Amino acid sequence: MNGRRSVLQALAATASLAGLRVSAAPAEAVAQAPAAAASTVPARVLPLLGGGALDEAFLDGVAQAVRRQGAGREPLARLGLDAPSLAHLTRRLDGDAAPRRVVALLDDAGATLALDLLRAQGAQVEAYEPLRLPLTAAGAEAARAIGQALAQGQSLPATAAASAGLPCVALACLI
Repeated sequence: MNGRRSVLQALAATASLAGLRVSAAPAEAVAQAPAAAASTVPARVLPLLGGGALDEAFLDGVAQAVRRQGAGREPLARLGLDAPSLAHLTRRLDGDAAPRRVVALLDDAGATLALDLLRAQGAQVEAYEPLRLPLTAAGAEAARAIGQALAQGQSLPATAAASAGLPCVALACLI
């Protein structure tokens, strides 16, 4: 765990040198905003993925929710743990005043970095839930349901606690 913290600190330092704004607040200190009222639901959804095994199912769930709502889906953003990837995401978030919901299924390191970047943009956290999803059909179905719920601004579906599986974080922010 200490090695992971060192890696995150090094990435944050590199990102700072690249002109990115990354805060030092730990992911454990996430304060969730109350669910958005129907009048504040954004017309756009930005899916953010980190290259995990369940990304396709999550993205499918987001697409289903967006179609159902009649909302627009922005092009997929991939988050890597490198300065160019972080800089690209920051540029996508900068300067656009139109409201959007950013939804993500990331590993814990990626979620920490994404959350810091989103907070720097003034995002309100709607959901932040550490999970373990099995790499099975049931895990893919759970990822699909999570994508749908986050894109619609709903609470996450109850998933069976898995002692083994892919550790990930489901997060949604309104920005």
